[in-house]
Amino acid sequence: MKKIFFVTVLLLTTLTLFLSGCSKNPAETPTPQAPVPEEVNYFPIFDYSKNLWGYIDVDGKVVIEPQFYSAEPFVNGYAMVSLDNNGSSSFIDKTGALLFEPLGKDFFIYNFGANGLAVVHKGGKEGYINTKGEIVIDMKFDGADAFLDNGLALARIDDKIGFI
Repeated sequence: MKKIFFVTVLLLTTLTLFLSGCSKNPAETPTPQAPVPEEVNYFPIFDYSKNLWGYIDVDGKVVIEPQFYSAEPFVNGYAMVSLDNNGSSSFIDKTGALLFEPLGKDFFIYNFGANGLAVVHKGGKEGYINTKGEIVIDMKFDGADAFLDNGLALARIDDKIGFI
């Protein structure tokens, strides 16, 4: 067990050093796969009279009327909301528009990464969806993280961990 841990740490360290040593020349830097997410400075607020969540801006003005059973903070331009008490969740943009119809209560969706893909979990496996709710990377991972600004995401299948 100690040997597997040591080898894993050694591989991750080597990969990190290799990637950090890559050229920083802008002419050699690949273009991002998705536009840089817009920062949205809206915050969830609970309306006790309606028993629903909405969003306010930094000035305290209601920008998205309370209409959700739960509401998460905006991350990378989108916020996860629940549309009912059964766990049906989706994401909204800064106008409050749904990105896609809820996938169902069996799915759990994490926040969108920098490349516009979100980790989706169902039945012990994880994959990635786009902003239309389409599965774009098969649900084959035992664990997966959001994509970072550098275009990489850490994923695990069985006892193998690596970047995708």
